[in-house]
Amino acid sequence: MPPTPPRPFRAGVNWMPARGKLYRFDAMGVTVIRPWPDPRAWRKNEDGGWKAAVPDVEVRAADPAPPKLGWPHAFEQDAWGVVPSHVRALVARASFAGRQWQALNLAHRAPHARTLMQEVPLLAAALADQNWLRSVQGRPRLTRPWRSARSLAPRAVGWKGWVWLAGRLGLPAERPFVRVLRQAGPLIDTAWSPHELCDLAAAWTHPAARKLLLHLPCCTPALVSLLSVATRDPAVLAGLSYRLLADAQTPTAQNNLMQTVVSLVLLRGHLPGPPPVPPLATLDQVERARDRVADRITTLPADGAAPLPPPPVPGTDCIRPLTTAAALAAEGAVMAHCIGDGSFARLAALGAGYGYAVRVRVDDGVHRGSVWIAPVPERRGRFVVEQLQGPRNTEPHPCVREAVAAWEGAHVRAWEERARRRASGEHPIEASGPACDAAWTRPPPWWTRYAPRPAGPWADDAIPF
Repeated sequence: MPPTPPRPFRAGVNWMPARGKLYRFDAMGVTVIRPWPDPRAWRKNEDGGWKAAVPDVEVRAADPAPPKLGWPHAFEQDAWGVVPSHVRALVARASFAGRQWQALNLAHRAPHARTLMQEVPLLAAALADQNWLRSVQGRPRLTRPWRSARSLAPRAVGWKGWVWLAGRLGLPAERPFVRVLRQAGPLIDTAWSPHELCDLAAAWTHPAARKLLLHLPCCTPALVSLLSVATRDPAVLAGLSYRLLADAQTPTAQNNLMQTVVSLVLLRGHLPGPPPVPPLATLDQVERARDRVADRITTLPADGAAPLPPPPVPGTDCIRPLTTAAALAAEGAVMAHCIGDGSFARLAALGAGYGYAVRVRVDDGVHRGSVWIAPVPERRGRFVVEQLQGPRNTEPHPCVREAVAAWEGAHVRAWEERARRRASGEHPIEASGPACDAAWTRPPPWWTRYAPRPAGPWADDAIPF
């Protein structure tokens, strides 16, 4: 009889209560997690041995009504249910986005920090992720971060202790700054990370930004990023009013305002003599100020045949970079939309955006679309898809959207793999194009969020399976 062909691999999750371990299987290997007590995680790929890992977790999977998850949550619910409910609440409250594992270890390894996690969640998240914070600050990493956390946590009690801890973490050691940290409130479902925390510290050094921070009813990552970028243009910073920021109370309104102010600052930086900034009390006023600057940019001379800066990420067989002003103009003529009106070419010449033409052949013909990606000023080397349009600014065909999503996802996964290899000390993957240092701000598909980050070697005989 011919040999039975092997069954196709299927990713999955399994919880074994007798061992107290959660197993996650994916196409590259397996991750083993011990949720509680003494949280530990290990990772083994097909081509290597066991290593300590830092997995992505969601402790709220154990809640009676867990949040919507992209992976089967039945086993996850059982696994994280062994963590005491009060610890789960603290972890969800005081962890950076996607970094609950660090907060869980802080709650276990430094029990004195649990009061800090309740009182100043943002400061506690910084304590849990000291090495990431120090990397963003340009400071050397700690060889034993948990021993440092255990030594710092007992003194971080009350206002004096919080101010002292902020100074030890490289943040402003000032009581008003800690008060702003407290205004951030619980970090559940927010985009806080060490990058935004460092942006907050940078904005704090500017008197106008500090005044706004002290009077705002809340402190959010979007508002902090807005103020951090605005400090690059004193005229824009002086034009921002308290009411403009205070009225943006929803995440959508804050993000819209942040993107508009960032665009205004970015465009003004490319003008030889930027115009005065009028008072900015409403979003409409900010948009009009941005549009006036954009109109001035479109009057600058441009050479349609000159090559534009190289695109940050390469195209594919169906996605072609538009590398000259003439190519952008031709795309605009074919698609009957504004990518060819000259303003996009000038933005591309300044490195403020890049265009791509999408042509997808399917059985019923060729479907077209145009993509415009732009750099995120507060995240060097990262980009976001700002626009994806079909002919005459219509909704693109689903196959066009699928092609762009696959293109974006491929770069996300390649970037994550390079980051994983750098973190584990492996040789970096050689890249054939300029995409090797590019990342995207849009979240990757759910099945890549949980790729563990190796944290160092682990002896096989030290893992109690």
